[in-house]
Amino acid sequence: MRPEEWRAVVERLVVRSNDAPITLLVDMAYFAYNAHDPRAFLKELRPLLGKVGLLFAWSASKTYTHYGLRIGALIACVPDAAERAATEAAFSYSCRGTWSNCSRGGMAAIARLLTDHELARACDRERDELKALLGARVAAFNELAPARSLRYPRYEGGFFVTVFADDAHDRAARMREKGVFVVPQKGALRVALCSVAERDIARLVDALAL
Repeated sequence: MRPEEWRAVVERLVVRSNDAPITLLVDMAYFAYNAHDPRAFLKELRPLLGKVGLLFAWSASKTYTHYGLRIGALIACVPDAAERAATEAAFSYSCRGTWSNCSRGGMAAIARLLTDHELARACDRERDELKALLGARVAAFNELAPARSLRYPRYEGGFFVTVFADDAHDRAARMREKGVFVVPQKGALRVALCSVAERDIARLVDALAL
């Protein structure tokens, strides 16, 4: 979302918080792959502090290019000490019951990346290369898709894009016959551009337009 869009959301949440308790969960799984400053939007959320519950779901494994380790954190902004302790207890109970323990090897790897600054900088350089690779794919998709009348939300970056389609399941079946695989949903196709080489974007767009 752009800053002005964040501001509009925050203003509505502040107003609505006078009527009922509200919690905003911000999905930070892929934030480090933002083509611009990934932390720029955080200042837009400051008016929410103390007015609504503010949570951040962060993926350490994705941020540090260790996709698949399933390591992350749920960060809660809770100013009151007693409420913070209750929140921590609730999270500990629900996380243990839902996911059990995280991978020990994954936790060790992420702990090292969080504490070894030289290693973290090397990871940053690696991620920058991956962001450039993904950005080229996004640019190619945005250049070709409108010409084939594909409808999709504004797409400036990210691993996935959603293409609207009233006949999503039928279209996905036709694409499979062409050797192109997407995930059909109600009224849309979920496309993992992260798994498509830039040279194959044209073929993907052609298949989506079937």
